[in-house]
Amino acid sequence: MSNSNDLSSLYNDRKRLRRLNINLLYALHALLHAPSLTAAAHSIAISQPAMSAKLRQLREHFGDELVLLGERRQLTALGEALRLRISGLLREIDDTFNLNLEFDPATTHQSITLAAPEVVELMFFSRVVPRLRAIAPGIELKMMPFIHSSARHLLDAGADVAIVPQAMVDEGLGSAFLINHEPAALVCSAHPLAGRRIDEEAYLSAPHAAVYEEMERAVNGHRRFRKSGHLKFPSLAGGFVSVISRDGD
Repeated sequence: MSNSNDLSSLYNDRKRLRRLNINLLYALHALLHAPSLTAAAHSIAISQPAMSAKLRQLREHFGDELVLLGERRQLTALGEALRLRISGLLREIDDTFNLNLEFDPATTHQSITLAAPEVVELMFFSRVVPRLRAIAPGIELKMMPFIHSSARHLLDAGADVAIVPQAMVDEGLGSAFLINHEPAALVCSAHPLAGRRIDEEAYLSAPHAAVYEEMERAVNGHRRFRKSGHLKFPSLAGGFVSVISRDGD
């Protein structure tokens, strides 16, 4: 009896999904990311009444308001959960329907959104971009702000390719090793550790100056992090340098 009920439920779910148009996914993405209904409609080139109709259809399907419109736009809990998944889903759909096993860089016309730390941009892009333009003139490279969290977060935020520290690579994602970039420490000459090899214990026990605690964890993969002596310098966002200062400095 249980198997029969399970099959019936599965059949009804599939029947429900068949009534949905794939374009609703693009409307859902716009509604969950745009600041207003008008902006959501504009982003996928439809009228506001048409977007309102799609919102009603989505609310009916999910049995949830998804997004509360008004002076303060707010997503429901389900809307927030869907927002984290919809970008990745659309990327998979686009990749599937645009799949081409033959790639000719000289003739391909494509836009690629790349997320990379500022240090990578400064060190390598001055060499990479001119070469890319020479061998693939139809490829447009777009940069997006880098977030020190996880590679999957960057992909869900809209990146096609993310260059990240190894500690930020999520399981299940395709990846390739590019460069060996070890963290560097700038140490005051009067510091007790100056001139010595700094091991993990000494590194973790010293006060630090870093851009963000999240960056420090992402770059070095450490869960422990001493907050005393931790300074924030937003203007240095994206750097990979940890500064060890003297106690009290």
